[in-house]
Amino acid sequence: MGLFDFFTRNAINDAMMAQQEEPTTFEATENRSNLKNQLALQLMQCGFTQLEVREVLDVITLAEADIKVAEDSLAHVNINNPDPTRSMHAAIEQIRQYKKEAAYNVRKKIMEIIARKQQMGRM
Repeated sequence: MGLFDFFTRNAINDAMMAQQEEPTTFEATENRSNLKNQLALQLMQCGFTQLEVREVLDVITLAEADIKVAEDSLAHVNINNPDPTRSMHAAIEQIRQYKKEAAYNVRKKIMEIIARKQQMGRM
């Protein structure tokens, strides 16, 4: 099983779970934590150090913060707003963009670390 199979497999599982029922905040937080732990374990199995795993997880943490800000912008969108749909679509599109950027940035960080390890091995 490759490293990026992890992302695809979990995306399918997340989609199936979302169809079944909407998880509570606690369950969603626990699921994210479990996914991060699984990613960390897979990275460690691929030869990453604790510090390198932390670098990758920090990218995810920053993306989660951006997504949270976009979600929070929806909190009171329907109050005194004649057309809340426009604001909702903008926030949802922003969340999608953050998710795409996060996936790209995680892969980029992993590739940077791999390149750095290879360069150090040649010296």
